[in-house]
Amino acid sequence: MPEPAPEIGGSDVSIHSDGRLAMQAAAGHAPAFGELVNRHSGGLLRFLLRYCGNLHDAEDLLQDTFVRAYEHIGSYDANYKFTTWMFTIAWRLACSHHRKGRTVRINEEPAQPLDRSCPLGHAMKAEQKDNLWNTARQVLPENQFMALWLKYAEDISVQEIARILDRRPGNVKVLLFRAREGLYDKLKGDEDGKLSAGRRHAGAVAGGA
Repeated sequence: MPEPAPEIGGSDVSIHSDGRLAMQAAAGHAPAFGELVNRHSGGLLRFLLRYCGNLHDAEDLLQDTFVRAYEHIGSYDANYKFTTWMFTIAWRLACSHHRKGRTVRINEEPAQPLDRSCPLGHAMKAEQKDNLWNTARQVLPENQFMALWLKYAEDISVQEIARILDRRPGNVKVLLFRAREGLYDKLKGDEDGKLSAGRRHAGAVAGGA
């Protein structure tokens, strides 16, 4: 006979770990699941908004993610991070949403140059990072974008990303490498194009003088 989940004393559930809260939620303790929602809704919404491109779809998917999590909370394995489990659910729902042909709408704004080794590793303004992520979503395949987002926006380890994407860690490293290369090449191409256009303009002005 399985041991009952340890009871959470008092009304303040915010002091307990995700694993303990999940055990209590599985036992029917509603405030425990409410605390998990409070803890993880921000990060999940950021990802879903970046993936979908519009708030309405992102909020719908966020709600679906927590409904699915609540329905299957008893299957959560506390040997792994609760964040990983939640992002796995959100990722699968987002992929299903994308396959239905929903439009991804992203604000098209110029991105900033970046280092090939770590796209978002340098200090930059929030607006610059936002533009960079917009570019990444436009030019990268969804699995590369997802790996890049989880690594640099959510600071999730390669091993945990592998669990979310259902891939081997070595394959995740390949995805990250290709994502960095693809994003770097896109930004460098845009930068070179602007320089060429500038030279042509300067030449035309000088020729007309």
